Amino acid sequence: MNRERQSVAGYFAILGLACAAWMSSVDDLKVLLGMDASEFGWILIAGPCGNFASLAFAGSLFARLGSRKGLVVVASAYLLAGFGLAVCFLLRATLPVWCLAIAFWGGCGNLLNIAANTQGGLVERKLGSPILNSYHGVFSVTCLVGAVLALGAAVLAIPVGVRIVGTLVLATLVHLMF
Repeated sequence: MNRERQSVAGYFAILGLACAAWMSSVDDLKVLLGMDASEFGWILIAGPCGNFASLAFAGSLFARLGSRKGLVVVASAYLLAGFGLAVCFLLRATLPVWCLAIAFWGGCGNLLNIAANTQGGLVERKLGSPILNSYHGVFSVTCLVGAVLALGAAVLAIPVGVRIVGTLVLATLVHLMF
């Protein structure tokens, strides 16, 4: 049971690291695209749109794959989406490409959140004690770790795309471990 508990915690860590990688780069994207706050809000709406769109097939996806296998698949897709955001920074992608990349990121993030919480609930049921809050604590701590890594990278003047890749490589190692 301890192994299952640690594995699910690893996926919450992936969510936290990847979320911090994206959130720490939002202002850089605004500058890169040369947009004011009101214009920039329109591009950021792509994330919730992807999130909302993923709800249309989340149930059938996890019914078909199961939440455990689905967790591995959507974690891989989420990391791939994160690397896509990094590539968009490195190649200075156009606005439509950014919108698609952010929508894919949002959708994959939602699916990973659903799968991780489902697995967390199953582990909690097996243990017979409430532990989901500890998983959300792991998410929060790894968000903080990711933010500190982003701050350090910014101080060292590491480009945003490279910074995101570095954080996602760490998240990918966690994914491969668990």
